[in-house]
Amino acid sequence: MENTEVKNERSLFRAREIPQTIKLVILEVICLILGFAASRVQIFGGLSPFAVALVAVLPPKYVLATVIGGSAGCLATVSASTAVQSIAAMAAAAAINTTVSRFIRLRDSRIIAPAIAAICCLASGITTMLAVGFSLNGTLIYISESVLAGGV
Repeated sequence: MENTEVKNERSLFRAREIPQTIKLVILEVICLILGFAASRVQIFGGLSPFAVALVAVLPPKYVLATVIGGSAGCLATVSASTAVQSIAAMAAAAAINTTVSRFIRLRDSRIIAPAIAAICCLASGITTMLAVGFSLNGTLIYISESVLAGGV
């Protein structure tokens, strides 16, 4: 008699579980909000390395929503040139994250995700300096941004 009660309780609990598609949608919305929030955290007058770091760390199935949220956050808060730089860094981190995760599990290696974030921030910073012109101030700011994105 006791076993039937336990089975009935288990079946009631399973009926209350959230379907897989709703869980996926909820996680995508959470990643979108996290990307938006991370891109709004700015240092040095408009740079947002934390959104790039978030994109580099997440599993590939959540990267697209995070990049969309991060892009919206960058476009809402900073100037157009800084937003383009941050969006380019996030897109590069997403592409590298997706490609590398097919070969190596990112959770198995602790150095890959920070390296992706740091390299993407540094590459977008160097590209910006090529367009605007090199200066010691800009060089130090973009190196600091890449160090922060990499978590070093």
